[in-house]
Parts: sequence; C-alpha cells; structure tokens
Amino acid sequence: MRWGKARAEAVLHLRCVLLNGLWADFESYLARRDRLRLVSKPVPTVTHDAKPQVKMAA
Repeated sequence: MRWGKARAEAVLHLRCVLLNGLWADFESYLARRDRLRLVSKPVPTVTHDAKPQVKMAA
C-alpha cells in the first residue's frame, strides 16, 4: 500500500495517540465536537519510484 505524505502524516498521528494510551481521550474529544465530518478526498496516484525520462542527445 502506498500513502501520500499528508495521509501518512495523519496515520502517524493516530498511531501516536494509540501508542501513548490516549485513544479513549481522543474518542471523547471527537464526541464533544459540534460537527465532525470525515470527507473523502480522492487523491491521484503518484508513483514514487518512477524516474523522469531523460532524453538522449543524438
């Protein structure tokens, strides 16, 4: 699975919350918010292993 930098950052934040034992506090925080909208934002796929094409001199 590949992640864009922004989404990988969000997953790392959630992992930190979990590993620090703060998941219940995080859930409470989300429950107290007036409006919580998780909006899907499709992101075009970008391969990070692709190398730019180099034109050879004739």
